[in-house]
Amino acid sequence: MGNSGSGTVGPVVSVRLSADVVERLDRLVERTGRSRGHYLREAITEMLPVLEERYWAHEVERAERAQEEVFTDLLAQLNDQQKPELSGQGREPDAEEVDLEELARRIWERGDWKQP
Repeated sequence: MGNSGSGTVGPVVSVRLSADVVERLDRLVERTGRSRGHYLREAITEMLPVLEERYWAHEVERAERAQEEVFTDLLAQLNDQQKPELSGQGREPDAEEVDLEELARRIWERGDWKQP
């Protein structure tokens, strides 16, 4: 079993490419004497970190926005629950009630509430 001089043996991955890309790849192979596999491995190895960053960053950003919306909704619900109780008593929130919101903000900043 040949490994095209790569020094590594691993699973085979098959991919369809346009005729134009194959022609360009073959011209490169002819000029340099290296294999298609060599250039495909090099291209994937160099591009994969860029793609991971691009798509994972997008997913992380989307998840963080969703989590922030949940947190904001929970704070609003907490606040809405406290308002009628306090207005019915004709008073402002005391230090303990304010600390609850501060605690929620600290938890949010630390990220303790995020699911793994």
